Order: sequence, then C-alpha cells, then structure tokens
Amino acid sequence: DIPVVFVTGRTEDNDQEKGLLLGAIDYILKPYSPLIVLARIRNQLALQKAHRDLKIANAELTRLATTDFLTGVWNRRRFMELGEAEVARVRRSGRCFGAVMMDVDHFKAVNDTYGHDAGDSVLRALAKACVDRLRNVDIVGRMGGEEFALILPETDPQGARLTVERLREHLGELTIPVDSGPLKVTVSAGVTTVQDPKDSIESALKRADAALYEAKGRGRNRTVAYEEM
Repeated sequence: DIPVVFVTGRTEDNDQEKGLLLGAIDYILKPYSPLIVLARIRNQLALQKAHRDLKIANAELTRLATTDFLTGVWNRRRFMELGEAEVARVRRSGRCFGAVMMDVDHFKAVNDTYGHDAGDSVLRALAKACVDRLRNVDIVGRMGGEEFALILPETDPQGARLTVERLREHLGELTIPVDSGPLKVTVSAGVTTVQDPKDSIESALKRADAALYEAKGRGRNRTVAYEEM
C-alpha cells in the first residue's frame, strides 16, 4: 500500500516500462525539478487518500447491506447466504450443523407496557448476549421483529440442543436496563440439525420454526428439538 516513485538516471523506455510494471506509481528522470517532484508526490498522496476513503465507504455500505440496523447482527438476507454456505460445507465434508429459531416470549406485552424504546433495548441486549455467549464461528441473525436465528457449525443434535438450552437459560437470567427500571424476559427456541446433503437452509429453518411453535405451545421459556417432537 506504500506508493513507490522511481527517481533515476535510467532513461531507456524499457527501463521505465519495467519500473512501472513492477508497481511504481511514477518514474522521474534525472535531472529533475524538486518542485515537480513534490507536485507529483502530492498528487499521488491525494489519489491514495481518495482510494482509502473509497474503501472505507464501500466497507460501510457492505456493513449496512448485511447487518440488522438495530442489533448489529446479520440481517435475514445475509444470514440465509451464510446458511447456504454451511449447507455447502455439509455436502463437501459430511459434517452437520445446528439450525435454531428463537423468539422473545410475550414481546408485544413488553412494547405495550414499557414502550418501543424498551423493546429495542431488549432486542439489542439479547443479540449482544448471543454473540458474546456463542463461539466465534457461530452465526447470529435477526429474522425480523423479535425473532432470531442461529447457525451452529459442526455441531451434532445433542450438542446443538445443549448449546441452545444453556443459551436460553442465560438469556432468561439477564437484567436489561430500560427507562422504567431493570427488565427480564424469557425466550423460546426450536432447534434442528442439518446432516443430509440434500437439505437446505430454508427447510432447516422451517423445521426449527415448527419446533419453536411447539415450545410456545408447551408454555414458552423452553427449548424443543424438532427431531424429538
């Protein structure tokens, strides 16, 4: 990333061509004018700054396009892309992964009782706790509203259920500060495992969602594995 300028007495065309092909941004022949050299350097530094600014702007656009604006975890579109990548990994390696749907219990009551700002605080706190609690390789996404999804790479059915149950218990123990005071919520979760190379992330999430609704039907604040239904 460091711009290189040749200042040389080698004046042949093939020398200049070689220098520029090696990556030099300029090739200045002797004798030279110091004012001209400085002007060219200033121009190159300005171009480099513009290039850096463009990279930063593109990175920010990518972040905005792939993350949930409220919680900072992956948005639905990016989560599905990452999920398909995990399915492809299953096809290549034969390994499995856990897919999870998770929903905040009685979230409408939180909004109605404490206000939407409190609801937003709850979602942010839960998303952060998921990211902090899980492994770096695990994938957390917000699917919309109060619904989150997880992908647990290289995790078998028993490990996926255990991980989600521990996470659910941890989330239920959180004390979330809101304007009206500390607030606690619980979550329900449905979990399944992707092992079949013919499976898809959409099918896996549908199974996890069915298990989630089973968890809610059994009284909420619990984890249900689709394979155990």
